[in-house]
Amino acid sequence: MKMSKVSKTVIYILLGLVAIYFLSPFIYMLFSAFKTEAEAIAFPPKLFPSEWRFQNFADAWNSQPFGRYFLNSVLVTVGTTIGQVLSCSLVAYGFARFNFKGKNVLFMILLSTMMIPWDVTMIPQYMEFNMFGWINTLKPLIVPAWFGSAYYIFLMRQFLMGIPKDFEEAARIDGANSFQIYWKIFMPILRPSLILVGVLNMITAWNDYLGPLIFLQDRSKYTLALGLAQFKGVHTMQIIPMRELKNTVEIERRCAEENGPVFVTKNGYGRLVVMDIEYYERTMKEMEEAKLIMEGLRDVDEGRVVDGPTALEEIRREYGL
Repeated sequence: MKMSKVSKTVIYILLGLVAIYFLSPFIYMLFSAFKTEAEAIAFPPKLFPSEWRFQNFADAWNSQPFGRYFLNSVLVTVGTTIGQVLSCSLVAYGFARFNFKGKNVLFMILLSTMMIPWDVTMIPQYMEFNMFGWINTLKPLIVPAWFGSAYYIFLMRQFLMGIPKDFEEAARIDGANSFQIYWKIFMPILRPSLILVGVLNMITAWNDYLGPLIFLQDRSKYTLALGLAQFKGVHTMQIIPMRELKNTVEIERRCAEENGPVFVTKNGYGRLVVMDIEYYERTMKEMEEAKLIMEGLRDVDEGRVVDGPTALEEIRREYGL
């Protein structure tokens, strides 16, 4: 049945409205990237910024070494992808084209490893890599990929099982050995499976967060996923219920009107911190006491053993506290 122009017009209008509804958060996010911090969290929200701040992108890029993060992610992704493609195809070739004693048992053991979650092997792997001296390097993220993955091996093995033996027999008649048959005959035939394995592994390695979080300590070794998570955590602002956030004076005035006196500052990462006066004073007192305790512990480390009250009194007298 042919639709009339009016029906098509109504359908297209409805589809357009639905598309705008689902795209509106992304559109608002795009325009918010050009706003100041105050405008981004202002209520009621405004779609367009009063001042287009293209400097926000440069500030965001310079706030973290994203170039180094990107390079590390590329190294990890390329290294793991090459390792998975070569090792998995070689193991799959052995399971699919060779007959040896215990082949099916070994293959079942290989498949059973897919049921073991990574959380179970995480601590043993960390202990092993720590023994090798690989912690805080990219090796724990790259080297294991060169030992294959059960899922990718199973995928390629099933693909190779469907290839007739005529190719292999013809190559052997021409004098090719097993490795030459694998490299020159089956690797070109495996191209679709190799591309699939490569794409799946690239997505997994690029988005991996838990592995770099556990094995990496130095920021210069961070991957992009870990660096972005740190960037998001550093620049998260504490949102307080106010209609306008122009500057710290305005924040203090509105907080005094609604919630009592507050203390407004920014921490070392540039994050806006808003706290009431009592909490601020209590926090500073606890930090000062912690400092005094650490000074006392330093005296003990240097060999002078004193009791707690005496050490605290000496420290206060020495520093004029």
